Amino acid sequence: MRKEKKEGFFSKKNMISLFIIAVMVLSTAGFILMESASNTSDSTHYKGFSFQRQGNYWLVNIGSQEIEFDYNPYDIESINISKDIIDLLSNTPEIDTTYDFNGSYKQGAALAQYRMNQNLKAKNIYVRVGAAEENIYNLSIITCKDSTPNIPVVFFKESNETKVYKEGSCIIAEANSDIDFIRVGNRLAYSILGVV
Repeated sequence: MRKEKKEGFFSKKNMISLFIIAVMVLSTAGFILMESASNTSDSTHYKGFSFQRQGNYWLVNIGSQEIEFDYNPYDIESINISKDIIDLLSNTPEIDTTYDFNGSYKQGAALAQYRMNQNLKAKNIYVRVGAAEENIYNLSIITCKDSTPNIPVVFFKESNETKVYKEGSCIIAEANSDIDFIRVGNRLAYSILGVV
């Protein structure tokens, strides 16, 4: 008869089992760490305002209202907007906004309008949303011809560069991508609210 050989703790069979257990434990720990890291919110401060990152948005309290932005002020402060534009937009009860409905970047322009509408409620400024031509959503047709000193128009217009300038009481906010339209809209709202 043959004697059965006893295997020690470091046998090949035990080492494979330990390796599999270690991989499972480390994988679980890594998953938990990644989940907790993705759920933490960043924060930043800008000129006395405190911003908290929540998912894809930046939240800031202005007065007693929590306001949501797509970008923090540091990301968009380089977009130049003159003081006379901000003064015109800040001292009015209503701002009309418009864009080229059939343009290539209509989603970005429409989101910029929506964000301005939501954000400027904190200053009791009504933002009327429209389009520069007839459209399937029956949005009001708004052009620069409709602008007045009491109700200025912000026209989100496609261009090969990003800039904001004034023609009479009409503010032309030019951009060359959906993202830049959103950035310009955030920059306008931040300035009107006195953040940037």
